[in-house]
Amino acid sequence: MESANEHLECDDALPHTRRAQSGDLSPQSKGHASDSQSGDASPQSKEQSSDSQCGDASPHTRRVQSGDASPQSKEHASDRQSGDASPHSKEYAVISSWPHAPPHWLFTPGIYMVTASTYKKVRLLNTPARLDLVQNCLFQVATEFGWSLEAWAILVNHYHFVGRSPDDPRTLRRLIGKLHMLTAKALNVLDGTPGRKVWFQYWDSLITYERSYLARLAYVHGNPVKHGLVRRATDYPWCSAGWFIEHAPGSFVETVRRLKTDRVVVPDDF
Repeated sequence: MESANEHLECDDALPHTRRAQSGDLSPQSKGHASDSQSGDASPQSKEQSSDSQCGDASPHTRRVQSGDASPQSKEHASDRQSGDASPHSKEYAVISSWPHAPPHWLFTPGIYMVTASTYKKVRLLNTPARLDLVQNCLFQVATEFGWSLEAWAILVNHYHFVGRSPDDPRTLRRLIGKLHMLTAKALNVLDGTPGRKVWFQYWDSLITYERSYLARLAYVHGNPVKHGLVRRATDYPWCSAGWFIEHAPGSFVETVRRLKTDRVVVPDDF
């Protein structure tokens, strides 16, 4: 139950969620707040903090770790079986068996899908004010780092968004780092739990095919329905479904609406 005096802000006062969905041309067109106002660590330290928490393997690393039988890997495997102790075969053996996920590999500008969850999937965003906090902070930091949001959904213990990157997609680490820092600080002040770990990690993937892009738009717009929160996604104020219908061309809305999402593979067991 939301307490009567619960009021959360992301840096300075930001516009309420519903205004972004009711007539603005962009969810990020509302107020900016500078780093100096937040009183927190530098972007470099935030990036390091974000990286330390976030390490899910990219599609590239999964190919290396899953033992795909490229000509090179077959050659190395043959060397190891025949007893050839060349430095190259030893190096490959180490890389292919390395158990930890690498840093996020962000090389190519484009459209990315991002998912993040709270630590241990705790349902910390359990009031409208807390959902507003995360959504408004997402709008703020996306604008600050030059990302254009195309879909988003904020739920009680996780969020998804689809965003178009600026020329340097590596800014995503700083975006996520600042989003998590600002929201964790506000939630911990509210709950009287300084230093509590709020966010666990995030997953990102570069979308390279048109059909994949359309399916992920549909998936994120409809995520509140998938989790049983509402019957119609447009009834959920903390997702982009209503904003998308209002601002996207009708033919495009229908194209996305017809897409099946049952084969979309994203972390969503929350």
